[in-house]
Amino acid sequence: MTVSSEGNKISIIGTFDEYNFYAMLGAMHNRVNSAGYQSIDLDFSDCNKAYSAQMLSFVARCQRYWSEGIDIYLTLPSEKK
Repeated sequence: MTVSSEGNKISIIGTFDEYNFYAMLGAMHNRVNSAGYQSIDLDFSDCNKAYSAQMLSFVARCQRYWSEGIDIYLTLPSEKK
């Protein structure tokens, strides 16, 4: 389970759990507030599991960024269950 970022792209590999939730929030904060990006590409293509509690909170944070004018792009998981 890894969260990585390059440019405005933030990727997750493995499970989207509580640990990765906070890592994703931190990466989003750094991309927008420190690096000054006006769009974020969230890559979940290698995510194999996500928990609803973390996803609900994550979506709420994405909506907040969106309401502030930050564009959010999503790549869905490539493996269907």
